[in-house]
Amino acid sequence: MTIEYSGPDSHSRIFNESNDRSWEDVIEDDYGPDEAGEYDIIATAVEEDGSESQEEFESFVFDDETPDLIEDYPEDGEFIDEDSPVIDVGFEDELSGLANASIEFDGETVYLDEDDIGETSEVLLELEAEDLDDDSYDFDVWAEDRAGNDDSDTWSFTVDTLTPDPEDYELDPSSGLHEVDLGDDFDIEITVEPSEDHESEIEALCLIDGDEEDSDGREEFEEEEEVEFECSIPDDYMDQSVEFEFELVDQAGNDWVSDYHVYELDATPPSVEYFESSINISVFNDDFEVEYLASDLSGVQNVEYYLNDDPGQGEGTSFSEDEGEFYVDTSDLDTGNNTVYLRAQDEFDRWSTASSIDFEYRPDQSPELSIDIIDELELEAGETENLDLGVENTGDMFIPQGEIAASYDMFNETQNYADLLPGDRIDTSFEIEASEDDIGEHELSLEFSTVDVTETVELIINPNEEGREDIDGQLDAYNDEYQTLSEDFEDLKDGGLSEERSDRLETDISSFEAALNEAEESTENEDYFEAHNLVDELSAEMQQSQDTFAEVEEEHQVSVRNRRVIMVVLGLFAVLIGSIIYVFYNEEYELDIPGLDELMPDSESTSAGIEDSESIVDKLKSKIEDLRGPDDSEPVYEFK
Repeated sequence: MTIEYSGPDSHSRIFNESNDRSWEDVIEDDYGPDEAGEYDIIATAVEEDGSESQEEFESFVFDDETPDLIEDYPEDGEFIDEDSPVIDVGFEDELSGLANASIEFDGETVYLDEDDIGETSEVLLELEAEDLDDDSYDFDVWAEDRAGNDDSDTWSFTVDTLTPDPEDYELDPSSGLHEVDLGDDFDIEITVEPSEDHESEIEALCLIDGDEEDSDGREEFEEEEEVEFECSIPDDYMDQSVEFEFELVDQAGNDWVSDYHVYELDATPPSVEYFESSINISVFNDDFEVEYLASDLSGVQNVEYYLNDDPGQGEGTSFSEDEGEFYVDTSDLDTGNNTVYLRAQDEFDRWSTASSIDFEYRPDQSPELSIDIIDELELEAGETENLDLGVENTGDMFIPQGEIAASYDMFNETQNYADLLPGDRIDTSFEIEASEDDIGEHELSLEFSTVDVTETVELIINPNEEGREDIDGQLDAYNDEYQTLSEDFEDLKDGGLSEERSDRLETDISSFEAALNEAEESTENEDYFEAHNLVDELSAEMQQSQDTFAEVEEEHQVSVRNRRVIMVVLGLFAVLIGSIIYVFYNEEYELDIPGLDELMPDSESTSAGIEDSESIVDKLKSKIEDLRGPDDSEPVYEFK
């Protein structure tokens, strides 16, 4: 009879030569397995005829391994930040199972519960510790399996509940602006003054813009002893403003974080971000405006420009602003192609490379402007129409923004126009509102504030229907007045009006008639705006005619009255002359009446006397006074 067992180890045969030993003794003494595990026992009987019969009748576990102590919390050598931890350790034996296990700490021991013996392959034991000081501690663990294998160990841990906040710290170099070399890291040395002793070592973690960078290891913290750490800002942070902070973390996980410290790491000269003409052209006839922007991490201390030839750094026309606009001075430039350069200087006196603008300077060239507008605009009083115009820059020069002023008489309005580059066009309009006061023909002037161009439009404002009817009515009234003046003039002529007075009056009436005819002709031709102006002139013509008529009529009446007086005076004078002649030729009297012939008018003076009776009367009175003598005495007679 033979027996064999199968399991983790290879199959083995046991030849049982005597039947007085049990199979357990045979396996244990002579044929034990080499590998722990569970095995099955199979018996094989050999019959006399040589046949075999097998039967599986037994199994066993071979366990020569100690139980596993599964580390849990605290792990061996661990630092913890709590003073009342729960110490827990796992125990495991997968073959024979656990027979016993224990944790011993600070005089207290916990054992495996009887219900867990041999039932499970893994068990967790816990032991509660309370109010531990910051210090290092040990605890013992032990376990035994059912096969009699056991194992024990001593684990340690350190309690550290102290936050590693320092008494003070110092950064070298301090935060702020720094000139650095491109491609090199920027090192910061941190000096820390611990506030008190610490159980675990401290590590300084460097944080650059919130990202953790490499640390240079842990250090012990002992009160009144300075500790130094070093942090490096990598070179890929150069030419940036970075936020630096550091974090102190102990081995138990207690941490403290510093304030933010801003480092501005300027590694390169400034740069001119853009430098352009304010308008997109390159031909100018005067000073022109440019725009620029310069930047640098340290700040731009100075910006300067120069024309054509470099005068040397710091010798150009300078500005302190890093952004803005300025006018390029062209007063000393030659006609033709020129270049303006711009460069910037930073706080560390480093200069940027120069940016440039090429342009052509034509001082004698004027802007060219084309105006698209009608020549004449006609509307009636009370109407409103838009006067549309298009403005185009047809030359090579820039026309800056400005105003278009439209004006005539009392009308004055403006419209803005934007910058006009060569080829640019704008369309705008003016609203013309005609009133009765504007009736007539006007010249509307358009003037541009930034270019020497003027345009005119003939503006004709006609009376409306009501105004035309009013003009027709006024002309009828003036015509009636003219007819009345004409008839009265004929009556005066029939009454013996003198030729001089007739000519004078006829001249004014004819002028009135001509003005009246011109106004009536305008209405017949539908030129009412012209008739409107002529009607205003008719009033003066009519008044002149009326005044002249009144003057001539008065003069004529005085002349007629004086003529009658003269006739009476002449009759009396004739009687007086006859009496004088009688005495003169009578021999009884010898009279010498001096100047008698002076009183006798000739034919021409008679005619004149009729025309100017007052003059003759005055002469007669004067002569009589001479005859009378002084003091109103009697006339003096001289007898011969």
